Amino acid sequence: AEGGNGEALWDAAARWFEPADAAVAGGCVLLFRWREGSPAKHCAIATSLESMIHAHEGAAVAEAPLPPFWRRRIVAAFRFPQGARP
Repeated sequence: AEGGNGEALWDAAARWFEPADAAVAGGCVLLFRWREGSPAKHCAIATSLESMIHAHEGAAVAEAPLPPFWRRRIVAAFRFPQGARP
């Protein structure tokens, strides 16, 4: 994603999911951007307003808090399409 122009992760999410309302809710797929001007390159699934499931370097997939450090990096939220089955 960083090697080219554009938002590869965001484009893929927009192709398969529906945009979510502005508020983060359980079940939302969240996209994160580390720095202004860089592409979104991390995602998680919100399990509530205050937690998410994700994996990051050096850790396994786990449910973790969604503190301000992560919240301020959210750039998009999507939801699974109506009728989709997990």
